[in-house]
Amino acid sequence: MNSYKKFLDKLDFILSSISAALFFIIFVVIIVEIFCRGVLGFSLLWTVEFSRILAGWTLLLGAAVIFHRNDHLVIDIVTNSLSPNSKRILEIITTITTLALMLVLFFNGLTSANSMMNMTFTTIGWKMGYLFYALPVFAVFSILFLSEKVINLIKGDKVNE
Repeated sequence: MNSYKKFLDKLDFILSSISAALFFIIFVVIIVEIFCRGVLGFSLLWTVEFSRILAGWTLLLGAAVIFHRNDHLVIDIVTNSLSPNSKRILEIITTITTLALMLVLFFNGLTSANSMMNMTFTTIGWKMGYLFYALPVFAVFSILFLSEKVINLIKGDKVNE
């Protein structure tokens, strides 16, 4: 399990780096568009669609990292009133449920992405499926990260908080 944790930590670093790089590219593209429109007097039509693709991938890769870091928003008013054992059992149930939802998202995301490969973005000419493939990719990474969490919870180990 220790080597799996190291693998997931490296994957976390890679995904967060890619997500940060994509966000930076979005920033640069939008700055270029603002400059072209405001100073040069013309607009680059492709920037909206390109930014939309990058934003989808940035968001979903970052969300997978959030699952690994257990850094998502939690309303814990109910769980704080539970005993530690009940809290752990509830967390196991919710994590397994989330894993099941990720499996559904994987298969439905693949179906959606494949069907969107028949459509193209107007200005850049890329297939819309490239944006939608972020869904099953997100699901796979989330499954990897959440499986470690479930194993740790079942074993009674401390989970990142």
